[in-house]
Amino acid sequence: MRELLDAAVAKRRGVSVFWASVLPENRAMAGLFLAAGGEETGTAEDGERGFEMRVDRILRGRRKFLESRKIQLLER
Repeated sequence: MRELLDAAVAKRRGVSVFWASVLPENRAMAGLFLAAGGEETGTAEDGERGFEMRVDRILRGRRKFLESRKIQLLER
């Protein structure tokens, strides 16, 4: 849940995209980024795979998740 709070803070501060790099042998983490809607941006010189995820997409996913479980988020 912390990453969702980080996304809300990032949006308020003007950040629109999160970026991550993953070691090539870490297929589980790469799969997680892809399953969550991340897009692979290519491979760096050192072989790491790059991923980007739009903050708006993360926040939309949060709303759907909370609604599906009938969880109401209190805004501060």
